[in-house]
Amino acid sequence: MASIDYFMSDKAILEFLGVCIKNMRLNIQYSQRELSEMTGLSRSTISAVENGKAVTTDALLKILRYLRQLEVLKPFEEYQELIDPVLYMKCKKKFPKRIRNVKKI
Repeated sequence: MASIDYFMSDKAILEFLGVCIKNMRLNIQYSQRELSEMTGLSRSTISAVENGKAVTTDALLKILRYLRQLEVLKPFEEYQELIDPVLYMKCKKKFPKRIRNVKKI
């Protein structure tokens, strides 16, 4: 597999990520058991991730943290800007839900 693209199925993307995570783990010479002990996840969860099975976001974050790979989340940083609620309310215009025909006298 060369890279992830939008035409891949979810299953194919999970398998791609699993291979990458396994290679990251092997690169720093951790066994599945060692990684499971560090993360607090079961060895079967580590195996499931590496085999392209769906896991929780929490489990994936724990694995990425202990593999020292949290930088893969850097692209999300640009979306973390919070909107000031006061400014939001000032900018938000209230449009009437309906306009009534009122006869003017």
